[in-house]
Amino acid sequence: MKIQRLSLENFQGIRQAEFDFAGRNANIYGSNATGKTTLFSAFTWILFGKPSTGADNYSPKTRTEDGEAHNLDHAAECELDINGQTVTLRRVFHEVYKKTRGNPDAVMSGHTTDYYINGVPKKESEYARYLSEILSNDELPKLLTMPFYFAETLHWEKRRGILLDICGDLSAIDVVNADDELKKLPALLGNLSVDEYKKMIKASLTEINRKIQGIPARIDEANRAIGEFTSTNPAELPELIEDSETWIAGAREKRKELEEERFAIISGATGSSKIRAELAETEAKLSELKAAHADKCQKANADAQQTVYQERNALAEAKHKADDIGYRLNNERKQLKNLEAIRGEIIAEYAAIRQETFDDGALICPTCGQSFPADKAESMRESFNVNKSNKLERTLERGKREASKEMIQASDDLIAALEKELAGARSAGAAIQDKLSRLSGAAPELPKVYETPEYIAVTDEIDRLKKALADTDAQSANLTKGVDEKLSALAEADRAANDRLAGLKTAQTQYARIAELETEQKSLGKAYEEAQQGLYLCERFSRVKAALLTDRINEKFSTVSFRLFKKNITNDGIDDVCEVLIPTPDGQRVPFALSNNAARINAGLEIIGVLSEHYGVELPIWVDNAESVVRVIPIKAQLIRLIVSEADKQLRFEPA
Repeated sequence: MKIQRLSLENFQGIRQAEFDFAGRNANIYGSNATGKTTLFSAFTWILFGKPSTGADNYSPKTRTEDGEAHNLDHAAECELDINGQTVTLRRVFHEVYKKTRGNPDAVMSGHTTDYYINGVPKKESEYARYLSEILSNDELPKLLTMPFYFAETLHWEKRRGILLDICGDLSAIDVVNADDELKKLPALLGNLSVDEYKKMIKASLTEINRKIQGIPARIDEANRAIGEFTSTNPAELPELIEDSETWIAGAREKRKELEEERFAIISGATGSSKIRAELAETEAKLSELKAAHADKCQKANADAQQTVYQERNALAEAKHKADDIGYRLNNERKQLKNLEAIRGEIIAEYAAIRQETFDDGALICPTCGQSFPADKAESMRESFNVNKSNKLERTLERGKREASKEMIQASDDLIAALEKELAGARSAGAAIQDKLSRLSGAAPELPKVYETPEYIAVTDEIDRLKKALADTDAQSANLTKGVDEKLSALAEADRAANDRLAGLKTAQTQYARIAELETEQKSLGKAYEEAQQGLYLCERFSRVKAALLTDRINEKFSTVSFRLFKKNITNDGIDDVCEVLIPTPDGQRVPFALSNNAARINAGLEIIGVLSEHYGVELPIWVDNAESVVRVIPIKAQLIRLIVSEADKQLRFEPA
């Protein structure tokens, strides 16, 4: 791809300009702020919608002291030679105005961009698809037009990926075959990659080291648990344990003999067992006596309780009946009061109707003011009297229907009957209540159990037996004193022997635990060494691969070289990197960022040359601040140098 022509309209301060490249290299001169970089930005904006700096939210609008210029088309157009075919690409950025309700003037609502290919309007997606068919991806124009983009702007992982894509990555077998010391690695890897195996080994080393670090503390804890037997030979512990168990078994038999001797003294010499049996039998007899007395009292009260229960039910029924009669009586009184009120209203209404008289004023016509004829006047009087008679009749009928004297008398008679019935029900309830009061005070009176002769006799016998037992126990205590002293001494010796046996068994367990921990410590040490060997092979694999890859990639470049790996000072491993190195006159290699501008430009051009060959695409290369380069390396692609020239206050274009 080569630029044939580039034109700008109202583009970032350039009102109108056109440059005829004709596919040749070119030098563009200008003082600072004359628009050299603007040309480069116009070209990148045409290709991928961003300025040469790659900034987001870019606007090509011209800015003045008064702010942005409005109502203008901001356009950039480029005529390109693509594989012998001429293509014209054009982008136009302009404001969008809309009228809003209540406002006669259109108001700016935003911006939009129009796209053209060979003068034909295109949608944004069509424009982007056309360029992607030529450039394969959005990153490619930046890689092939900006000398610093690959080495400075592109993330090192993407940079490394592109280099590996150019020279081809190395398989694990290629690396293993390049170093005899790595022959053991495939067997260790199995189905894992080197990185996966390395992560697994590091995790294993961490876990093994954690266990190894914890073993001394566990051994120390076991030693402390051994206690007083720390100086005892572990081999002697089984015999010492057996001796303790034998002595404890003998002490158990001796204690059994002494307890039998003590029982014989207590039960045989004094007859205390007989007294205890008699006492238990007498106490049982007392319990039976109490139970029989309770049954007798309960039976005596049962009949009285049944009568009380029946009378209480009768009282409840009497109260319920009285309440029902009272409820009916209250309702009937309300009904009578209502009847009397209605009858009063009807009588008053009847009297009012009877007082009504014909209004003679009704005989005068309200329209003409003359009296009606005699026959009409008579008819009106007759109609009034008929209506009055009908109203009186209806009122009388209503009185008979709703509140007659008979109805009021019947209600009054019913109230008198209910009052009498209520008085009878209340009297019956009072009689039942009086009977209940008499029944409650007439419950049978029985003597308390402890007042009965039988109870007194049995308790006297119990007191006698308890005294006899106390005398017998006192006598037995004197006889068993010697045996009890022997049992106490034997119990103390038995406790000491059991404590010693527990200590011996604990010591035996802890000595065995210490032996297990020491064996585990040796096993872990061996596993740690094996893991370290595996990790060493992984690190060596990485170093060998680093050297092979670095050589393979650097063969693609004549002067520029790359550092793809660096030593990790924290664990003596190596990390992936991708650093561009530029040679200096004295033979050293300096990082791209630390080199002078001329060296960086030439290095960038060299990188673009390799990338162009790899992708099979050549794009025009723009070199900003090109005045710093005395000698530019030869490059196949079209080269456009932007040169600072203080004397050129306007852009000056020269084909090279």
